[in-house]
Amino acid sequence: MRFHRHFLLACLLAIVISCQQNSAPSPAAPSLGVATNPAAAWSYEQVIDESAWGTAFPDCIGQNQSPINIITTPNAPAPVGSAPQLSYQSSSFSVVNNGHTIQFNADDNKNYVMFNGDKYTLRQFHLHAPGEHHVQNASYDMELHLVHQNANGQYLVLGVLMQVPTGPAPNTTSDFATVWSEALQLESGPATCLDGLLNPSGLLPTTNTVYEYDGSLTTPPCSEAVNWFVFSSPVQISQANKEGFLALIGANNREIQPLNNRTIYILPGI
Repeated sequence: MRFHRHFLLACLLAIVISCQQNSAPSPAAPSLGVATNPAAAWSYEQVIDESAWGTAFPDCIGQNQSPINIITTPNAPAPVGSAPQLSYQSSSFSVVNNGHTIQFNADDNKNYVMFNGDKYTLRQFHLHAPGEHHVQNASYDMELHLVHQNANGQYLVLGVLMQVPTGPAPNTTSDFATVWSEALQLESGPATCLDGLLNPSGLLPTTNTVYEYDGSLTTPPCSEAVNWFVFSSPVQISQANKEGFLALIGANNREIQPLNNRTIYILPGI
């Protein structure tokens, strides 16, 4: 009996270690789809009634909320300061269905963005369907959010719009193929190791003009002062990708929020 207990423990340890082979420890990834206070649970069924979120999470009724409808003009202002510099490489991730989305948690600190002298480390990325941001009043089928944090806990999020094409099924990168193979079969439960390595740069569009604005997390606690960079060109996905995600998670997009007095900037590339 003692042998079996020791053998089982060794197997469990091997599974945990294999997710982080040859990587430095990473802080716990922020789970933006799960309330930290069990008494303050939330759901997307409440999303149209913002007061339902705002009662438990006051930031959700703030003045700088996300997502927004991105409306720009040809003479949109250029941002002040430097453009973000991406440093991505193949890395290990764990993946979890937290009931609100499929979330891929970084197992190391290899991937980061430099912005205005600060290093924002990639903590996780996750999916929304339908897409959350609109561009010039147009909506999108899905949206991918890559969530980064600096040493002070401030957020920087890259938003990747996703669209089902009207023509033939799209070509996809090997990194996106990995995402779909994991995301569309994962039932709710504990995190599991992603099979193989994934390079986040393979999840970005090849045309990299971006919209920049100050916003918030799009799920409770809806924390503000988030640096948002939304790519102007969508990546293509298949109808099966979209329908598979919706069958597993359901619609998980927040309603468009007022722009108020915020400015939207255009960067020619990052």
